[in-house]
Amino acid sequence: RWQPLMAGGTAGVFWTILYLWFKIEIPFPAHHHDRPETWAVGHLQRVSLGPSVGSTSGGLGSWPSALLHPEGLACDEAFGRIALVAGRYTVKAIPLGDIGAADNNDGNMQWRATAVAQVEAAVDSCLRHTPRFQGKGLAGISLDCPESRGGANDQDGAPACTALLLSAGGRQALRCPLPDLVSGGAGVRNASRMEASPQTLELRGGHWRALSAGVGGTLWVLAQDGTSLVELRPGSPGEFRPAKDIPLCEDSTPDDTCSPSGEGVDLQLHMDARSERLLLLSRRKGTTSPMLRSFPTSHGSRVRSWLLTEVPELARSSWRGLCGMSGGLLLAGSVAQSSGDAAAFGDSGDFVVWRIPAP
Repeated sequence: RWQPLMAGGTAGVFWTILYLWFKIEIPFPAHHHDRPETWAVGHLQRVSLGPSVGSTSGGLGSWPSALLHPEGLACDEAFGRIALVAGRYTVKAIPLGDIGAADNNDGNMQWRATAVAQVEAAVDSCLRHTPRFQGKGLAGISLDCPESRGGANDQDGAPACTALLLSAGGRQALRCPLPDLVSGGAGVRNASRMEASPQTLELRGGHWRALSAGVGGTLWVLAQDGTSLVELRPGSPGEFRPAKDIPLCEDSTPDDTCSPSGEGVDLQLHMDARSERLLLLSRRKGTTSPMLRSFPTSHGSRVRSWLLTEVPELARSSWRGLCGMSGGLLLAGSVAQSSGDAAAFGDSGDFVVWRIPAP
């Protein structure tokens, strides 16, 4: 019975001698990436947005100037056809008009307008209760809906979604309770949830660039330098600690979007809770073919990659957020109005949400 232990010990000593004395490294299997598949996406569908959303040239209606630089996009099937857009210091809700065209009648449009107002009021109240957090600015947003992630609904049967806001410093998040939306003209169920207390979360382990709600109360975050995805799990109350990571810049990475500082690269993160896979859309600025990678959050699955081609809409755009809806992805961005313009929202760009079909 001692033979396996002796064999393991001998192998360890042999490896140590090779490495320390002869500087010979024995390669161990790395996280395997499949070769990227070419995916000719073609023309992307622009999602019809609500009447308060427009271009910088035409004005943004009631939208505050902080949203001229959006910092993230969040949506969830369980939350309905409303998305949240984080600005530098505030959050706005936008109705998604043409996802499910059957719902675009006058009654549902009126309900959606009421729901948008209720959601915005909830997040505004949350931020007013945490002025120090709001003063630092926002860097990202995610929706956490238990129905999508295998959790329980509230006592009325509607999913109890919350908004997760990432601070600009990357070391804190704010959990904001949201009203439970109900279609059919009722507007909001359990509106008292809007008055629930916000919760500030300490995110240990680094300064994080983006976050997405995970499964089972976890969070997934993107390292500031863009080199790894990290799962954070609850520790003490109000605290999340790193549990595991997924390296993005190994030798087997099939694209060139890794850089020592993470600069010059567009990276957008979304957790697909139903498949329990992390989706990362990446592109080095100046290139025209984005890479979509799908990472398993559990063992036994491979990393899949797709090189998106024939997407001229993204060539002159700057990405602002990614989320999943109705069998595909929604990508928010700002588009330069001419080929020579920088796609800087608030300068010469229009705010756009595209629908990318699932590969």
